[in-house]
Amino acid sequence: MLGEDAQRHAARDARRCKRSLSYLQLRRIAALSPDPLLHERFMQCDRKVRRIGRPTRLVVGCFLILLGVAVGALFVGIAVSGSHRSVGFPIQGPIAGVAMFLLLGVGVLRGAFGYNPAKVIRVMTAQGICPSCLAFLDGAPVQSDGCVECPDCGAAWRAPVITSAPAP
Repeated sequence: MLGEDAQRHAARDARRCKRSLSYLQLRRIAALSPDPLLHERFMQCDRKVRRIGRPTRLVVGCFLILLGVAVGALFVGIAVSGSHRSVGFPIQGPIAGVAMFLLLGVGVLRGAFGYNPAKVIRVMTAQGICPSCLAFLDGAPVQSDGCVECPDCGAAWRAPVITSAPAP
């Protein structure tokens, strides 16, 4: 059974088995890798995975931050004018709301919002890395159903189509 955190970042492999996706661990695994070639391979995959959903994260995150700044400016204007005292308007609620919008915006920008599991799987298998356990799929043979089975965790992923440049 997958843990709660793994269920949020899970997908089905090519044989429809539910697997956790470990793409959030790429940078940590790269930092622990003593071999510079392995480190660079993990980091290259991490850079490609982080591009997935970046436009969505930027739009939503910046919108939330700007909304927080706008609401904050509105309530600073109300506080400076002093009109909130005559209505009995507490200022602590809007301050909490501004902080919430700002934190949500930063969380969207820094978090896993906007990632598409199918694209993550496609990018990671194209890099020869198992999306579930981060093992290398380099020597794994293609099965009869067109899948590459991970030697470590047994997850089955569609073999990436490798196109080579035509010889001149």
